[in-house]
Amino acid sequence: MTAASVRIERLLASAATVSVTLLAIGCSRDLSARDADRIIAAHPQASGLAVSTEGISKTSESESITKTRVGDSTYNLKFRRYDKDWRWEFVETKGGGWIAADELLDQLQEKERGKRAEAW
Repeated sequence: MTAASVRIERLLASAATVSVTLLAIGCSRDLSARDADRIIAAHPQASGLAVSTEGISKTSESESITKTRVGDSTYNLKFRRYDKDWRWEFVETKGGGWIAADELLDQLQEKERGKRAEAW
């Protein structure tokens, strides 16, 4: 083998390693804070509410719980993954139970309506 062919082989091996690494990063199936915020904000009842995910706890391959600020309060939100997509499903109550995401959003929108009515 010549020195040039050895360099080419090393360059190809390095390129393959970089490609595999980038592919693995791109295929990550974990829920990110950005994804959680995007999913919540995309909910039809969440319009006008500020959303900011502060932390994520992965409970299984298909379930994560986030600590997320929605409006003026912080909640524990449960997300589940179906195939490739994550879905926000539940909100933890003060008593430790879980309610549907729609219920929380209904309550928050009602609170916002009350604030707007007072200001009017």
